[in-house]
Amino acid sequence: AYRLPTEAEWEYAARAGTTGPLYGDLDEIAWHEGNSGDRTHPVGQKPPNAWGLHDMLGNVAEWTADWYDSYPTARVTDPQGPRSGLNRVFRGGSWGSYASGVRSAFRASRVPGDPSAFIGFRLVRVAAGGPSGLVAEDDHGDTREAATEVAAGASATGRIERVGDEDWFRFRTTAARTWITAYTVSEGDTTGDLHVAGGATVADDDSGSGVNFRITAGVPAGTHYLRVGGLGTADYTLTLRDDTLTLRETHRETHRETLDAMEFVRIPAGSFVMGSPFGEDWRQDDEWQHEVTLSQGFWMGKYEVTQGEWEAVMGENPSVHKRCGPRCPVDSVSWEDVEEFIWLLNLAASGSGYAYRLPTEAEWEYAARAGTTGPLYGDLDEIAWHEGNSGDRTHPVGQKPPNAWGLHDMLGNVAEWTADWYGWYSGEQQTDPRGPATGEGRVIRGGGVAGAPWLIRSAMRRSFPPDRYKVWIGFRLVRTN
Repeated sequence: AYRLPTEAEWEYAARAGTTGPLYGDLDEIAWHEGNSGDRTHPVGQKPPNAWGLHDMLGNVAEWTADWYDSYPTARVTDPQGPRSGLNRVFRGGSWGSYASGVRSAFRASRVPGDPSAFIGFRLVRVAAGGPSGLVAEDDHGDTREAATEVAAGASATGRIERVGDEDWFRFRTTAARTWITAYTVSEGDTTGDLHVAGGATVADDDSGSGVNFRITAGVPAGTHYLRVGGLGTADYTLTLRDDTLTLRETHRETHRETLDAMEFVRIPAGSFVMGSPFGEDWRQDDEWQHEVTLSQGFWMGKYEVTQGEWEAVMGENPSVHKRCGPRCPVDSVSWEDVEEFIWLLNLAASGSGYAYRLPTEAEWEYAARAGTTGPLYGDLDEIAWHEGNSGDRTHPVGQKPPNAWGLHDMLGNVAEWTADWYGWYSGEQQTDPRGPATGEGRVIRGGGVAGAPWLIRSAMRRSFPPDRYKVWIGFRLVRTN
């Protein structure tokens, strides 16, 4: 089977046992800015390194498989980089690189969909085979070997091994016998099948029952659905994002009870000026003022979604601030995690006449302002937990007074995901805006406990990749008919 090298494999092969910046004299081994004539050259004209590899430095820089991030500080074995990110790593420098960029250790990165005349690649060939077992990730996103047995109904997240044109994932349950009774998945207009390797039933063994899922081409990223039999029949969700699958049992009755306990505040339809005026302290360039009309009223969560509510639905609590307790806002959840949470709530709400979602960016600012036009809806220390008064930790929701429409913690405690991709405002009057059609980051609003005062403002905008999380990001819900 063929693939890109990991970043570690690339540097190991480039060094070929050397420990210095180069594996030879720069001009002798590499085409670079000083000798290339501003163009590429046929491969193999420069001598190889000690392991017989040509052009590991110079000519073109080379893509690797890894997302870019800082290196871990601990010793690692077979590292594969972070699970997700904005940019992929490329190595080696190119015909246009200065000497500083043509070194064995030099790292650079680029958005994976953005081509460059300086970047090419080389392949790695490995022995083809079956799935390589389950790999999980700890709370910090570091890859590690995981126990392959989990309690029936628990969730497990694993890394998929690509073998040829197929992806493999192995999930084990402690149920004595497990089988797939339905395995058609759909996302929008796209449909694919989950095939069970070796048949629809799985005999039990000494370490628990195992199920192999083969994901055929064309199955999109998103949340897909399985029915799993074993110790009774239950509904499960299978989440496929990039190279990660998550299988989780759903409990509609429990989720309905969680929904019934949530408090929502009615936000009326209306118009407001979104953004900040020139002269507002700490104003940013992307806060261009424009008039926005929201033609429909909606219900917004009175509080940020709490750790207790998240755990009741998802079966786990990812928050770093767990010691704060179940009434504290959930933190360390990605936008995609939130979308899965919302999908489960909407499944439970089926037939109720209500649907749940994240607020648009415009809805969020309209609700946060509650008729105000300044940077805050009250005195900063009085209304918000921020870096100056939080003690660097979250606090139970609702301890600070609400805004004029009855919403607590719209500023501070945790920043809040919105539905929109980030983009510059048009500056024109808009009705029910929903942001750009695509982008690199989803908008977050409101600032968190570690936020400086300039971040805790009604107009302040930030963004973050939807598949990543931060300790200071949570969310609140909108309910619509």
